[in-house]
Amino acid sequence: MGYAVKGPQEGGRDPIRTIGIVLAGGQGHRFWPKSSGARPKQFLKLAGEESLLQATVRRLGRLVARDDIYLVTVAALEALTREHAAVGYALMVIGRREADSVVVVLPSDHYVADEEAWTRVLSDACLAADSGHPTLIGIPPTRPETAYGYITFAEDWPLPQATTKFHRVARFVEKPDRTLAERLLAENRCLWNSGMFVWQVKTALTLLQRHLPDTFAILSEVARLGNGRGAPPVGSPAWRVRAASLFAGITPVSIDYGVLEKTDGVLVALGNFGWDDLGGWESLTRLFPGDAAGNVVLGDSLLRDTEGCIVDWNGGRALVIGVKDLVIAGDGASLLVTARDRLGELKRLVGSPEFRAARRTRIGPGQPDNGPGQPDNGPGKDGR
Repeated sequence: MGYAVKGPQEGGRDPIRTIGIVLAGGQGHRFWPKSSGARPKQFLKLAGEESLLQATVRRLGRLVARDDIYLVTVAALEALTREHAAVGYALMVIGRREADSVVVVLPSDHYVADEEAWTRVLSDACLAADSGHPTLIGIPPTRPETAYGYITFAEDWPLPQATTKFHRVARFVEKPDRTLAERLLAENRCLWNSGMFVWQVKTALTLLQRHLPDTFAILSEVARLGNGRGAPPVGSPAWRVRAASLFAGITPVSIDYGVLEKTDGVLVALGNFGWDDLGGWESLTRLFPGDAAGNVVLGDSLLRDTEGCIVDWNGGRALVIGVKDLVIAGDGASLLVTARDRLGELKRLVGSPEFRAARRTRIGPGQPDNGPGQPDNGPGKDGR
């Protein structure tokens, strides 16, 4: 039996049937080497004893029965790297039997400090979505962040039975530069786009078909792949090959720009519950207290005459002397050393062909520098 969103209902109507979708894909390159393709960020225990994915599913269990939570993962959908396609495919599967339900869509790798407040906001967002309004969760900005999208809002939207404040969405701003981010904060009519949103299944599918008809057609075909006599089972190698060929025809676009920005009546709920997307190494400075010199240190490390560094070393003991504003992270198998103001380059470099091809080099007496990406055959001609 489905779980009902708690809260007052109008006119004694039936409780809202609620479903959860957790987007558990992604590689987390901005947290390399702690996060990698073999162990993506959502599986890391960055903020306690649970992995971020475990914490997300447990938190969602405050609103949704465990059996009504769907995970969209890289393992199940290797070709599904486009956010709107991931959400759309899950909605196609759910919509066959849950058209009138409200669906809560969450990233799997975020941090929430106040889970009681989070539950109240999401419960109220379900009420708004059940009235036919797609609803996003916006976070009050605390700095001119350039790694987040922004939502600018218009007038208030009253929902008498809710304690959360709602606004009508005016427009979406995708990851602004510093100047624009500062201007948005000065105007005081914006929120960070958390990537959490709530809508009715039938509303979502209708809007997807209206605004992204080509995507809708492809997703419909994928959803039919497992049907019929002789069809490959969903998730099987044959199914993945066929699904990958179909997904390749989908044009990448975010839900915000592809669907919601073209839709009237979209709302944003004010989410004041201590949120962080844990998007990269800088987020550790917001999660853990620093020492007197502004260093955040995890693992067995001794620092001397060092300021403003983030050190997360798990490859044995480490000694850090006389450096400033660096990130030093690794586990003995991989190592990152970078200036903090160069962290914006990390995702691109970790995913680059040059980095994937990089191999060990040796420089010493009688040993030529092989250069990056060149094989190291050791001191002998045959490499022995």
